[in-house]
Amino acid sequence: MQATDTTELLLHCARTRISDNEINQIKTLTKKIFNWEYLLLIAGKNRTIPLVYSNLNKICPGDIPKDHLRLLSNYSHNVTKNNLLLISELLRILDLFNSHKIPVISFKGPLMIQSLYKNPSLRESRDLDFLVHKKDIKEIHKLLISHNYRMQFNLKSQFERALLEYHDELAYEHENGLWIDIHTNIAPKYFFNNASFNKALWENLETLQFAGQSIKSISKEFLLLVLCIHGSKHFWNELRFIVDVSELINKNNLNWEKITNYTKLYDIKNIVQLGLFLAHDLLKAPLNENILEEVRKNTIIKKLACKVYQGLFNSTPYKSKFIEEAYFHLNVMGNPVNKVCYVLHLLAPSFSDWKMILLPKWLSFLYYFIRPIRLSFKFIKKIYEQRNKQ
Repeated sequence: MQATDTTELLLHCARTRISDNEINQIKTLTKKIFNWEYLLLIAGKNRTIPLVYSNLNKICPGDIPKDHLRLLSNYSHNVTKNNLLLISELLRILDLFNSHKIPVISFKGPLMIQSLYKNPSLRESRDLDFLVHKKDIKEIHKLLISHNYRMQFNLKSQFERALLEYHDELAYEHENGLWIDIHTNIAPKYFFNNASFNKALWENLETLQFAGQSIKSISKEFLLLVLCIHGSKHFWNELRFIVDVSELINKNNLNWEKITNYTKLYDIKNIVQLGLFLAHDLLKAPLNENILEEVRKNTIIKKLACKVYQGLFNSTPYKSKFIEEAYFHLNVMGNPVNKVCYVLHLLAPSFSDWKMILLPKWLSFLYYFIRPIRLSFKFIKKIYEQRNKQ
């Protein structure tokens, strides 16, 4: 990837360990930066301001305009404050679930930040993520509602029941503004549906010491797979997702034989190889030689990586593009069954269809006709708006 001075500085700062050579490069690059607003914009879009501030403030604070250094400092302070609130809520939710004997795994969020970054001020996190068993979802829903949480979507009871029954991810907001996501699958089934993966993940947990407590968490090899699945689901649209993969590789002596076997067993070669390629290409994450050679031979990965780079370092905010996202997902998927599930998902009614018009239960089949009509109007409206801009 051809990098500008700004993107090169961002990439050098987006890590927790920096070599002497990289320190010299950062010092050189900061003297070349004239548009600091652009650097802040790109770092903010990629949710990497905490790392950028931490490293620039240690290495060359005098070379950064005071106003911009203050903005970086204030932003990082707010990230730390939010992460400490998330830590407190994480411990409260885990205690709540444990008291009701509900098995739960915390993944991503504060637990991952502690494991990979060792410092809550270095990685931005928006919410808490919990993996649970499907059979417990209704009890969890009642518990959260009774503890001042509400569902993201205000739906009639019939749709709420459907949501609890069929969806893999449920979002709840606390009255204090914190969000949690409850997952029954590591990713939506339309993107990655593998029951044996979930079973193996639950059977390969590790115990981490966190805030004076022993907490069950995903093993480091499975965490790598989970991070790659999550990144690909979101089109790797934020650099922080790639930094997570790089930090995991750098901080752990990973069992690459296990990872290779898991990749083949669960048919996620493209998903994992794309994450590894991005971490190696952008952040120089060290890879096993055999894996690196295999990744370099995968022509699909290089094409998808180019798409990722275009989005990461574009100053405009990320906007969902239906056709491009579908193309990306279908190419990164290896399993034909998952591809079929994905296409069927595109045709299935969504929250937007439910919000557009509320039908009684006996007419709910009409949503399958409403969805293509709504999407057609949306597509036509977008074309019309683009033509008017021209």
